Amino acid sequence: MTVSATPALGLDVLRSPARLAEVESEGRREARLRRLGRLSDLRPESLTAYLGPGVQKAGLWARLWGCKTIVIDSDPVALEALGRDAAQLGVSKLLTIHELDPVSPKRPEISPPAELIFAQGLAAAVGFDAAVEAMRPLLVTDGLLALFQRTWITPEVPDDVKRYWEAHTVGKIRTIKETMARYSELGFEPMTCELIPAQAWDEHFERVDAQLTALSGGDGPETEVGKALAALREEQQIHQAGGKGSTSVGCFVGRRVEPDSPPRWPRRGFGE
Repeated sequence: MTVSATPALGLDVLRSPARLAEVESEGRREARLRRLGRLSDLRPESLTAYLGPGVQKAGLWARLWGCKTIVIDSDPVALEALGRDAAQLGVSKLLTIHELDPVSPKRPEISPPAELIFAQGLAAAVGFDAAVEAMRPLLVTDGLLALFQRTWITPEVPDDVKRYWEAHTVGKIRTIKETMARYSELGFEPMTCELIPAQAWDEHFERVDAQLTALSGGDGPETEVGKALAALREEQQIHQAGGKGSTSVGCFVGRRVEPDSPPRWPRRGFGE
């Protein structure tokens, strides 16, 4: 395993928008990575890239298909845990780990182009369009890109929910169908969108509220933890009051194509 260390820029573990893609169970996240690997037809000669946060399962493709994986994240604790797991699984030599912010302009080159890129927090940090445009040159033709993006589940969204998320999201929020269409405009064949279910959000709010409450130790709202707790509860209120059935985060998957490439995969997830 190769580790390239640079000063970690650090994402707020509890309140960063990028971390909101981690509300699902470990089993659900692992199942998604397995499906992506099968769709990509990974082989030992394949190159994949995993941009954090949430890199705990980044060695899965190496273990199942024997392929190389470039891992980029700013969380040294998560990377250390990944390194231990990789050693136990015997895939350390297949992982190249870089400790830096995945959205940093100094992100290491992915060469040769990857056959599969999983960028969990990129779209939340720079916007969906910018994330797609940045990742497209790093993929082979037919390569897959998976991005997490805030999305409207239905065309009709309560005004307070829309105002809240438009103020807290980088770039335009679209319906699922609109995001899939945008994928196509940016040079990808849209394949699927898998939404994080409402129950996972409920469990996320309960879990993180408990974590922040314990960290606050009764300190006032002016502290960093107090502000994070207030922000979390505001978000939870929006979710419960009208957002649960109108907005979520989806994992959007697209295949890089050239202008005249014929469709190769079943198209799923286009409904609103």
